[in-house]
Amino acid sequence: MLSDLEAAWTDGKTYVAAELAFQKTRARFATAKLKTVVVFGAAALFVVVLALIGLTVGSILSLATLIGPLAATLVVVALLLLVAFILARRASASWAAVSKAFGSDGDQA
Repeated sequence: MLSDLEAAWTDGKTYVAAELAFQKTRARFATAKLKTVVVFGAAALFVVVLALIGLTVGSILSLATLIGPLAATLVVVALLLLVAFILARRASASWAAVSKAFGSDGDQA
């Protein structure tokens, strides 16, 4: 009976040690991959911003031949500001919903 308990204790310690080693290895792997995700994600975001700048400049240059440079700039900027305003309103509405859900008054939608 005592030898069975010792064997179970030893097996338990071995299992815990193996599980800890596995979880440490898993955490190191996840950390390394997360660093890669952040680096490549930031690079992709940077390239997208450059592409959008190019699209904006190209739009202004294309419209400039039709309506003039100043009007083209104003039209493109106005459209971009409208898109930004719509996106900000949607973000604000989502933030308000989250704030309400976690508010201290107890009301949840």
